[in-house]
Amino acid sequence: MVTKNISLNSALSEFPDVIQKELRDALSKGAVIPSELALSWLKKLDIEIGSLMIKLLPIAKAYARAPISKFYVGAVALGMPPSSPISGPGNLYLGRIWSFLMRHSVCAFMESNQQSIMH
Repeated sequence: MVTKNISLNSALSEFPDVIQKELRDALSKGAVIPSELALSWLKKLDIEIGSLMIKLLPIAKAYARAPISKFYVGAVALGMPPSSPISGPGNLYLGRIWSFLMRHSVCAFMESNQQSIMH
């Protein structure tokens, strides 16, 4: 199955402007959305954590690199909730499929779910 990748700008356009800026800032530091930031987005968007995770999938997918398989996939994993006094859902970890060619036509793949867990 071949899928089409999307651009980061296209994925970001699904979020309100204020969240787009916060999301860009968070992604500039890595593929982790801190719990406090996720909690503020839940309140601003008036949605549950599962819905936010689904909404973030195109963002993770935008980072996919799959020149071999052409299977562009993103994943979002939910970390453990933080300890008191901070309340929130836990950090969100973004992952994407990553495939590349190595010497002598050997291929390497890292699945999006593996990568999100490694964060």
